[in-house]
Amino acid sequence: MKSRIVAVALCSLFILTLGTGCESARKRTKLDRNKTGMFSNDRQVLKEKFEGIVRGKTTLTDLEWAGFDLKSRNVQKFTGVPAFRELFGPDVFRNAIDGNVGFDKRLPEFNSYTLYQIPYKDLTVTSDRIYMNKKVTTTVGWDSLYSIVLHNDIVIYAAPREVFMDQLQTDRRIFGGPIDLLQEIGGMLGFLK
Repeated sequence: MKSRIVAVALCSLFILTLGTGCESARKRTKLDRNKTGMFSNDRQVLKEKFEGIVRGKTTLTDLEWAGFDLKSRNVQKFTGVPAFRELFGPDVFRNAIDGNVGFDKRLPEFNSYTLYQIPYKDLTVTSDRIYMNKKVTTTVGWDSLYSIVLHNDIVIYAAPREVFMDQLQTDRRIFGGPIDLLQEIGGMLGFLK
């Protein structure tokens, strides 16, 4: 008896969803943020301070005086070989290790290199289901990564990767709206997974 009631309720919701096919079923907005806490989380100030870094002259102390908190929770630090792998990919040393007998002796030299990666992400993702089978997702905002490499506490490389995203993605799926709605309701009731 209980399963019949649930089946009737689900069928009713399905029919109601078909009837409202021309309207937006649910609009969701999600903020995707990863901020460092430096410079009051102002991307423009971070960018200006980063542009003030001079390769071969700026030291770790200079960075700290400029306001870079390289011990911040979102700043990633890589020392030695992991720094090179992060910059150039996981296979950067593959050919060097295979054919070079003296390469193993030079590995300790890499420990004098340190990579700091400072992320800044401030994206707004809006998802809207339109009609029964169309979902539109827009992503707008900054997704940036500022990389600084030091050799013996002197900056030898500083490069930003700044991307302003303004994307529109459309997904189509037959009866996507009603199926998502039924799965959501089933998940709340605990019997559809």
